[in-house]
Amino acid sequence: GYLASSPDHPQTAFSFHLLKYFKVLNTRCPSLSVQAFVKSVCELHCILYRPSIRNQWSDAYDVYVRICTEVQCRVATALGRDGPDWRLRNACPACTYKLQDEPPLKISMQITMDGNNTQKRVDRVRRDVDEGGSVVSSINHEQHDDHRVPGDYYITAEEVNVFAKEVKAKPSRDEPVRGNSKYPFNEPTPCSERWRNLSDEMVKKMWGIYLETGLFLALCRHGTTLVMCDMIRSGELAKYPLAVINKLIDVFGPNIMCGYDIGCSFSGTANRSSLLGEKVCQNHTRFCVGSFHGHAHCRLCQLDWHPLYIEGSGLEEYEGCERAFADSNGTGRRTRYASWFHRQQILTLHFQRWDKDKYEALSRFLYNNYCQANNNLSMLSDQLAAAKQALNIESDTCFEEWRLAEKVYLQSLKKEPERDILKLEYLRTLIRLRDAEQKFSQVCDVWLTTSAEELGLPSYYGRAERLTRHMETGRRQALEILVTLRTTLMQLEQKLNIAETWTPNSVEWQETECYLNIRTYQRRVDVLEGLVVARLFELTKLNQSGTGYKLRTHIAKALRARSQAIRMAIDRYNQAAGCLSPPRPPLDPKTVLDYVYLAEFDLLRDARQDVREHPWARPAERLAAATYFKICRSKEEKLRVEVEACRLLTAIHDETELMVHVSLKLQSKDRLLAHQVGHLQRERQVVNNEHRRILRKLQNLPGYRGQWGTGIRDSKAANTSSLALDDALEVVGQEREGSESDDSVDEDETAEAMESTVEAFTHD
Repeated sequence: GYLASSPDHPQTAFSFHLLKYFKVLNTRCPSLSVQAFVKSVCELHCILYRPSIRNQWSDAYDVYVRICTEVQCRVATALGRDGPDWRLRNACPACTYKLQDEPPLKISMQITMDGNNTQKRVDRVRRDVDEGGSVVSSINHEQHDDHRVPGDYYITAEEVNVFAKEVKAKPSRDEPVRGNSKYPFNEPTPCSERWRNLSDEMVKKMWGIYLETGLFLALCRHGTTLVMCDMIRSGELAKYPLAVINKLIDVFGPNIMCGYDIGCSFSGTANRSSLLGEKVCQNHTRFCVGSFHGHAHCRLCQLDWHPLYIEGSGLEEYEGCERAFADSNGTGRRTRYASWFHRQQILTLHFQRWDKDKYEALSRFLYNNYCQANNNLSMLSDQLAAAKQALNIESDTCFEEWRLAEKVYLQSLKKEPERDILKLEYLRTLIRLRDAEQKFSQVCDVWLTTSAEELGLPSYYGRAERLTRHMETGRRQALEILVTLRTTLMQLEQKLNIAETWTPNSVEWQETECYLNIRTYQRRVDVLEGLVVARLFELTKLNQSGTGYKLRTHIAKALRARSQAIRMAIDRYNQAAGCLSPPRPPLDPKTVLDYVYLAEFDLLRDARQDVREHPWARPAERLAAATYFKICRSKEEKLRVEVEACRLLTAIHDETELMVHVSLKLQSKDRLLAHQVGHLQRERQVVNNEHRRILRKLQNLPGYRGQWGTGIRDSKAANTSSLALDDALEVVGQEREGSESDDSVDEDETAEAMESTVEAFTHD
């Protein structure tokens, strides 16, 4: 069939096959523009391209997408999938299809969220400014559009703006922790100041150009899209993740773990929110930082917020948004100048295709994770046993005790007192005063060696006028510096209550000088860590897909320059380390990279005591502790995969029986709708057969202890609303109660029934 570009007197029509082809191709190749596709079609049909053809195609394509959406809605209604938030409640069967009597999981659902500024859209407003740069008037040139993208992917701007003023000031240490105090959200971390997702200057520039400045996205651990919202005239503000968390708690309930690149500081924001804080505490919602972004967080932060140290997190890395953005960045070329409606339509269609791909890869995801957990347990268990024997470790409880001891130690490294800072300034002033006195003495010596009689000769100034003026200026400047330093010294002595000025032989001078060496040493550790962490991020970006040639070249040049900077920073560090008492051992580049991966820079910073005497500070013990925590997370991953595999198999079984029953029922009532249900059956059957094959392969792996066959879905997790579906659910429930747990034969019979049903609809 064909679809016209206008309802009245159409001059052009496009085939449905061509529209379907563009829809599929456009979601697979996000950077493909409408203009490029229309030009290609015109060239194939020997038609002269005109901009009007592009407009006609765009109108017809919008109608086609609307038709497809309407068909999907009718099919969903027939299947009972039209309830409130049904898509969100059933987005990922491995996460949401909870079963009766399944093993309890400490974390009910693992979520990752993040923002991306690629999907920006230009604000079509012309602004007139005066000579001072102030906006005098503005005219909106964007046409009014009442279209709305159907579906529940988006959280509206109104829902987001409810949390616009929810960023509260940080509480004092004496302020009591509200609600669930077992999570350290009220403890300040230095990462709050280190991380800036979008600088103020960049945001100000975007406000003047773009209306939508990016996209904020939330995914489950398997990569399925949960919700998203537009960032409007701002950077990655706290209101966007607050709105997302509010929605997810309402839908999924308690014990959610959410990974966020600034999860350490955002946890405090969420718990202090007047609108959301009580809900977060009551539902035991936890936050963490992703494994990749953890490189830029301090060691103290990682001990509480890194997934490796969080019980129940398994092997999840909470970096799924980075992969989703790498796939969706191609849409940025098309959304930049699109209308509001077309931008949301492009992103919705893209993430619908993304979710389809993630469902197709779901069983493979579970299989790979289970194999990874098995490999970790088989390899790391022997390593841990050997390490415990070599280090005389009797119990595994010491590893958790070491983690707590290291946390207590790092918390003790507080900000240096103001009196110590004033002492350092006093010492620096004394050193500068000593140098200034020497310089003034030298200038005076030159001045005094010239006799008064020689100065009185008329020919003296004519002979050495320039030299004389230079000598007089130097003496005057040296005197002014000397007076200024003495005045500053008197003020500091009065501030510190120093009765007698320090000398190099005094105890106070020597103690403060030692403290100054420590501060210099710590500053150089900070510089070295920043350079190495930046190098790691650049190496990751260099190998990331979608990085263009120019950007790769720029990163490669920056890496060469940074490598030289790292070598210089190491030299400066070794110089400062040698001034300590006792001296710290020197570093080489390989050791520095090891420190980054083991997050040991914070141990280098403290030079007031030798932390090497603690077991958690020695490399061998730290490696053993890391191995222990990896083993713990691998065991948790095996349990989670076993639970999720049974959920997926049960969801496939229930969906198959449901679709067969609904298809047979609709065959006599609505043959067109029955045909669409049969088409959906055929698509799902191809994928589900592959899921069954991989899940059987998973269940045959060594060490698998999960439930064989299918289970029964928990009624609290189900969410159906169609009254026409009641009898179908009753039939499915009766069949499930009368069947055995192992239903491998029933699956084959159901597949045959599906095939016969689809063939009947197709022939009709």
